[in-house]
Amino acid sequence: MLVTPQQMAVAENRCDETSVSLRQLMDNAALSLADFIAAHSNCNRILFLCGNGNNGGDGIVAANILKEKGIDASIALLCGNPKTKLAQNAFVRAQHNGVVVISDSAPLKAMISECDVLVDCVFGTGFRGSLPAEIADIFAYDTNALRISADIPSGANGLTGEADKGTFAADYTLTFGRVKTGLVMYPAREMCGEIIVCDIGIPDECYPCDECFFEIDEEYARRILPKRAKNSHKGDYGKLLCIVGSENMVGAAALCLNSALRSGAGIVKAAVPKSVRNALSSSVYEALWQPLEVDKNGFITADNFDALKKSAQCCDAVVIGCGLGVTDDTRYIVRNLIAELDCPIILDADGINCIAGCIDILTGKDNIVLTPHPGEAARLLDTSIAQVASDRIDCARKLAFSGCSAVLKSASVIVAQNSKFGINTGGNSGMSKGGSGDVLAGIIGALAAQGMQLYEAAVLGVYIHSAAGRLASAELSEYSCLPSDIITRLSSVFAQLQK
Repeated sequence: MLVTPQQMAVAENRCDETSVSLRQLMDNAALSLADFIAAHSNCNRILFLCGNGNNGGDGIVAANILKEKGIDASIALLCGNPKTKLAQNAFVRAQHNGVVVISDSAPLKAMISECDVLVDCVFGTGFRGSLPAEIADIFAYDTNALRISADIPSGANGLTGEADKGTFAADYTLTFGRVKTGLVMYPAREMCGEIIVCDIGIPDECYPCDECFFEIDEEYARRILPKRAKNSHKGDYGKLLCIVGSENMVGAAALCLNSALRSGAGIVKAAVPKSVRNALSSSVYEALWQPLEVDKNGFITADNFDALKKSAQCCDAVVIGCGLGVTDDTRYIVRNLIAELDCPIILDADGINCIAGCIDILTGKDNIVLTPHPGEAARLLDTSIAQVASDRIDCARKLAFSGCSAVLKSASVIVAQNSKFGINTGGNSGMSKGGSGDVLAGIIGALAAQGMQLYEAAVLGVYIHSAAGRLASAELSEYSCLPSDIITRLSSVFAQLQK
């Protein structure tokens, strides 16, 4: 499980009140840090860069422990003397024990260049904003030392994953208690190196459960993957309707349809412009077809609504939007299907753009999955892309109001519903191509059609999509990987999950 910095603070205070004191928690964290350093280095020159809060206190106590082991451990106070009571007490103990304390910046550069292990204990998980320039400069000093961060790299935001350009770049991050949400989201994830969780003695019952955060990984995906019976037929695995495509965006429809077919749906029905059906059928062999009337520009018209509604009512899930286009007619179709359908609806791309400005029509609709990228999310929430990027968790929370599920796409994908937030960082830049989202929509739609609970279908779809993207990029490179290559690797991912 993951926690926000606020949840971690609550857990620490509850623990202090009921079982383990805050001082003991600091000592436990410092011992974990010191033991890791002693076990992972063959060297004796350790330099702790310490702030004036409890994160600095962790480093001071760890330096004291190493000093008692006969290891040369020094402390550099980058923010002046400690200010919290715990850190002040730790500092007094370290001075009494003879730990070298550096408060003058003059010798610091030389010490950093000569040390064997450089430990960042400057700012903790509550850090926001920009690093002071003088501290960012210190972090940039040249060194061949092993670089370790205590709890979180200084300069990174423990909630949102934002990271100042001068953030400490660690080889290892030892995070205490539980992994913080910001550590698994980019760009902070890139600064962490290998993340190691250290148990510092906080009982599980001390952690608040107002909101649940978790990492979407292979273990979780394997656990929720539906089992398939040997004695079964196509009707057991659902019927998916895909309302997709326009004359100028035929590829989006093909990607969505083929990914749905590769993801286990029993029947996939393609509702597409009649003018592109023949072109699509040459690359999508297994779908059923519902040809639709189009306007002079190649977009489907409102005259198709009754037929689409009738088809959707005979299906187990519907994907709407991939390559659909945004016109008055497509807006009419999308908005009225949302209002009148009760089956699961995966709303992607132009399906999302068709409800921009009237997001309130989702109120009370717990049968909807939204799959926006940051630009689409900004349009839905009437805000800027920069604002979406600054706090993706809060953005996902706003999108997933009233029970619908939101898949906020980026390098760190967040899948939100009510108080549940799954975070996946398994993708790569090879997936940053037009059409990748169409593949994801098809996967989620197929899983929903098979009867999965809608939120779990979104979570599993995100994992499968990213895992297939990793396979494709590993083989073809992140430059050359295409969305169609992701589809051809879906079978390998499903095979791995079934083991």
